[in-house]
Amino acid sequence: GKALMEYIDNSFDSADDFFNPNGLYDRKVEIKLTIDRDKRTISIQDNCGGMNLNILRGLADSINDSEKKRREQKRPWVNGEFGLGAHAFRFFAQKLTVITKQSIGDQIVILIDRNDHNAQRVQLEDKDIGQSGTIVELSGIDTTDMKNLKPDELKKEIETYFEMLLRRNVEITIIDGELQAVCVPFNYDEVNGISIQKEI
Repeated sequence: GKALMEYIDNSFDSADDFFNPNGLYDRKVEIKLTIDRDKRTISIQDNCGGMNLNILRGLADSINDSEKKRREQKRPWVNGEFGLGAHAFRFFAQKLTVITKQSIGDQIVILIDRNDHNAQRVQLEDKDIGQSGTIVELSGIDTTDMKNLKPDELKKEIETYFEMLLRRNVEITIIDGELQAVCVPFNYDEVNGISIQKEI
């Protein structure tokens, strides 16, 4: 769960470009977390500002980089709000694919395998982000981790970590097969029980 928070946090970093002084985003920030249990993949897609090649290059850097060096180079993707950074995937998944596009640039795709520190640029024709945004796809997820992933617990965790951000014209949706749950700002009056809508 904590590792997934890292990738959601990166979406919010990318949304800073259109945050305005009235405390909201200029456009609705949509983040979709999709769990595909058959394919053993999890993807986090946002409609935010996307990333350029320089930021993506930071991903290719070794996980063993010193924290001081990471801070000096201001590479949030490697360092991370939750102390894990983009390399968090190595603990539970085989591959990390990042598909990203800025409104003024071309779509860029990179892939990192946990057995290799180097990122590869790849072509993916079947993924279309639209105007701008990022898709982070974690694949080859360990079977036990996949089994232990509970959407209701994940929803609770997202609502707790991102409580203030969820009040800013933001929608985070968790999709797990037929199950679809929209995260809402944490409500302290309803601490017991989380309801999940099932879409037919």
